[in-house]
Amino acid sequence: MIYQFPKSPLDRMACFSTVSSFAILWGITLYVVLYSPLNKGYFWLALVWLAFLSAYFWQVRFYTLREDCVVIHRFIGNIVIPLKKIESVQRVEKLSISLRLFGSGGLFGYFGIFQLEQGGRIRLYCTRSSNLVVIKADKAYAISPNDSAEFCQRVMEKMGKQWTEKEG
Repeated sequence: MIYQFPKSPLDRMACFSTVSSFAILWGITLYVVLYSPLNKGYFWLALVWLAFLSAYFWQVRFYTLREDCVVIHRFIGNIVIPLKKIESVQRVEKLSISLRLFGSGGLFGYFGIFQLEQGGRIRLYCTRSSNLVVIKADKAYAISPNDSAEFCQRVMEKMGKQWTEKEG
């Protein structure tokens, strides 16, 4: 059986980052189109729009749990985590991130590679910064399904293990 889990809504910071970035980008676009001499600034404007659209297409759409893997669905490049590689699944209230190495820190969510304060790297595919699910496999992943408890329970069932709230 395949389970589909919706992503959680954007948290306040991600929502503010997304809306304000969009508004600023539209303002810059209007300024360049209306007041800039021909062929001045269009290249840079296109580059900024490309970065904005890239973030949109790399955002998390939803998560699925299949018979043999967890899939993080994005418009471009789904992430597949085989169940046989998963060592643990747990709920985490908040991650202590010290540095964003590559990715988005709020624009359409949080995704990319981040450095943890206690050491190690984690790949975020989230729409909020709290109430996350951390999957430890060959790499560490953090995701934000809307119902994190049910997600953990279903993954552990697929792995043939019992999940309790204390573990998560």
